Amino acid sequence: DLPRIKLLGLHMHIGSQITSIDPYVTALEKMLGLVRTLRSRGYKIDWLDLGGGFGADYQSDTAPLAPDYAGALVEMLSGQDLRIAIEPGRFISGNAGVLLTRVLYVKESGPRCFVIVDADDPTALFQSSMEWSDVLKAEILPVMDSEETMKLVK
Repeated sequence: DLPRIKLLGLHMHIGSQITSIDPYVTALEKMLGLVRTLRSRGYKIDWLDLGGGFGADYQSDTAPLAPDYAGALVEMLSGQDLRIAIEPGRFISGNAGVLLTRVLYVKESGPRCFVIVDADDPTALFQSSMEWSDVLKAEILPVMDSEETMKLVK
């Protein structure tokens, strides 16, 4: 018993880049069972966070769209008296094709030069439809005209 902690909701995270609705349906069935159990024990569960990133479809155009997810999940949630949060992840912007970042510093080590940027996950480029050769040919456009940036672009 934790008198200073008030349980208000539940969160699930079933993974990232989920490209099928079925895992969400299965997980939601289990979470709704847990909500019923906790409510029967006196907990007032108001929130349910359906975590796990909806898959961004980089190549095949076969990943479900938002209405597909809604069609499968809304009926299950109807009448549950829950506020719902979702975490669509890369589904929202994964196919945007732009990485906007800032150069934090440049590290030179012998003949090699490393550019340290504030981008979150460089592997996202390789999960997209881009190949290494495309990345190496990508045009680098400086947002600010500074000597340091211009040195990097050359």
